[in-house]
Amino acid sequence: MAKTKIKVAFIHPDLGLGGAERLIVDSVVGLKELGHEAGIYTAHYDESRRFPEVSSINVHVVGGFIPRTLAGKFKALLTSIQCLYIAMYLCILCPHSFDVAVCDIVSLPNVIFWLFRKPVVFYCHFPDKLLARTLQVDAHGHGRTPLAPVRQLYRLAVDFLEEYSMRYASVTLVNSRFTVSVFEEAFKSLRSVPMVVHPSVQPAEEDGDYADDLAPDELIVLSLNRYERKKNVEIAIEALAKVKELIPDTTYANVKLVIAGGWDARLAENREYELELREMADRLAMRSKVIFRRNVSDSERRDLLRKCTCLLYTPPEEHFGIVPLEAMAASRAVIACSSGGPLETVEE
Repeated sequence: MAKTKIKVAFIHPDLGLGGAERLIVDSVVGLKELGHEAGIYTAHYDESRRFPEVSSINVHVVGGFIPRTLAGKFKALLTSIQCLYIAMYLCILCPHSFDVAVCDIVSLPNVIFWLFRKPVVFYCHFPDKLLARTLQVDAHGHGRTPLAPVRQLYRLAVDFLEEYSMRYASVTLVNSRFTVSVFEEAFKSLRSVPMVVHPSVQPAEEDGDYADDLAPDELIVLSLNRYERKKNVEIAIEALAKVKELIPDTTYANVKLVIAGGWDARLAENREYELELREMADRLAMRSKVIFRRNVSDSERRDLLRKCTCLLYTPPEEHFGIVPLEAMAASRAVIACSSGGPLETVEE
């Protein structure tokens, strides 16, 4: 019997560089290798910030005219509207271009696919309602404004839409058992239990020397995260300062911390957080010990993992954490916060 060929449409709000995007790209590549058709539909795509495999994938930019924010606000709502528009575009203008839809991160399009009787898989990395609570007040006290009651009403509406639209998915997937427990606590009205599908990593490869500013005798501590405050990268700088008190000066002289990760000029937080980290390094007299890198390519990423002594993974309560897996695939030691998804992947 001939294998049935299916056409899959992946809906992702912003195709950049990150763990969620890595999962989507790997899924598309895997489906194509199995003989199926798969493409990505997104509201924003910057060719200068992409994984190399994306060059062989059909990427359709739809709904880019819808603003990402209004005066820096309403990001969650506008992102949902962008993805809702993509779903309507698919179902109304090109319904025969796909058999199954996969919605990543944003759940509101589930309703559209349900209305048009299209199977839809929803992949939940973490409940947005909980992410919003985490980010509402940052380390500088941002978020405590006279408009807080208005924000609370806005979040109530967005949170309702998130939970309401979840029920229309044919199947809901999450990235870890930790996320399952959080999901069940956050969405008590939902009866179905999501299935765990862990993201995967590519086998480690040696394909060039990109970190040529790192001496062979240096002891490299690596931090790979987006430039976001929730990633808690300042812990890495503080830890490096503490290490000075614990090891001989001759050994410490060879220690360097490389902070590398996704950076988007459109995002104020990325710009601000990098500046905060640089200022912290200056304040602790660590500037000569800390190297900052933005938007490293896959090849640079693999080279850094190959040259580092260990990976320091700083995010607390991380939903899954693809970076520790990449480090272990490269046979590198991992030091991570003892919480969240890394408890399922990082062995003692």
